[in-house]
Amino acid sequence: MRSVAIKAGERKRILRKLQGSMGGIYAFTAIPSVAGETPSGLVEVKGSNWIFPKPLMSQALAVENRVTRGTWDTFYSVYVTPDQDLTVQLENPVISKLTTYLVLSAVIVAIALAAFAMTIR
Repeated sequence: MRSVAIKAGERKRILRKLQGSMGGIYAFTAIPSVAGETPSGLVEVKGSNWIFPKPLMSQALAVENRVTRGTWDTFYSVYVTPDQDLTVQLENPVISKLTTYLVLSAVIVAIALAAFAMTIR
């Protein structure tokens, strides 16, 4: 688990993925520096469909946060701008089952095509 400290009003990138076609769900927890405070602020998700940018998506910052990376989100970043000093703890991503099945299917097809190409010779 990775932790990132962010000051109030500071826009900080907490996640950056530049390649790969594995989608997934990224979860992170916002922990205010002052005990008892409720975190508030903004979470921004910047993604792309392969090389074509998608519109910036925004959501309110909460204690528990989730953002989803699509299968074709090649350039993917998540930014947090809190209203108070806090620490963000990122959890390991959860890869979607559909993505896993698609990648597994692609590998099986590639192996079958390679075996077929070897029998032609």
